[in-house]
Amino acid sequence: MLFKMSQIAIINKIDLVERLGTNVNKMINDAKKFNPKIEVITTSAKTGENIDKLIEKLGL
Repeated sequence: MLFKMSQIAIINKIDLVERLGTNVNKMINDAKKFNPKIEVITTSAKTGENIDKLIEKLGL
């Protein structure tokens, strides 16, 4: 239900994807099933991946 009202979804800790066997594409697709217009940003606070994109998107 939360995804239906959200404009952005953030998937963090993508640096652990391989270690945990997580399917990020499935997570993104699941979010888009609830809200096809949602923008999904994958991030890793540990490595800094896409943090700049997230900050820009949030206007910080």
